[in-house]
Amino acid sequence: MSELDTNKDIRADFHIHTNHSPDSRLNPRSLVKLCERRNINLIAITDHNTINGALETRDLASFEVIIGEEILSSDGEIIGLYLEKPITKHLSARETINQIKDQGGIVQIPHPFDRFRNNHIDIKSLIEILPDVDIFEVFNARTTLNQDIRKSVQFFQKHQEQHNLRRIGVTDTHNSYEIGKTYNILPSFNDQTQLLDALNHNEIIGKKTTPFIHFETRYSVLHKKIIKKIKPN
Repeated sequence: MSELDTNKDIRADFHIHTNHSPDSRLNPRSLVKLCERRNINLIAITDHNTINGALETRDLASFEVIIGEEILSSDGEIIGLYLEKPITKHLSARETINQIKDQGGIVQIPHPFDRFRNNHIDIKSLIEILPDVDIFEVFNARTTLNQDIRKSVQFFQKHQEQHNLRRIGVTDTHNSYEIGKTYNILPSFNDQTQLLDALNHNEIIGKKTTPFIHFETRYSVLHKKIIKKIKPN
């Protein structure tokens, strides 16, 4: 396997939604143009319980797109990266991770201590699966309270060495405004194994989004429901 390129020329965001998620109206074509304009050259598309948006975005992009999914397990949300097929939702956290790993995928924990996210993973399940977690979101730009971000950082620092965790910052993008607000600067890499190595040299550029962004997300959910009702068969 080739050595990592130590020149830090990757600007990456590992948590982005498209209009294939029920709470986003950001279409893949617009997303790709925004990433190019804002100098983001590696993204993971992590739509809720589907990989269709990731596949569509990959076909349009001139840069690397990681096929991901934010899966709602019975114990809270878990992200899988480098997937080949969608993961079954509503399984336990352990069963969800097993399905990700069976595909050779990478496990990422999203917004772990955000008290305003009903679907964040519960602490008991997080501790149980931690030996199989690869990436931990220490900064999610949509997390409203700084103390919840600090709790993520402290948890990571406590468990990093024992479980070989890698830290990232993400936008958790659902609309065009968010692209490029937070990103990771890391060395070039060739595959998912090297990605984990590259993340050991990661620099996080983090900027929180306004809490009002959540109202826009809720509007997107409502808008889609209305359109679905009035759309002719």
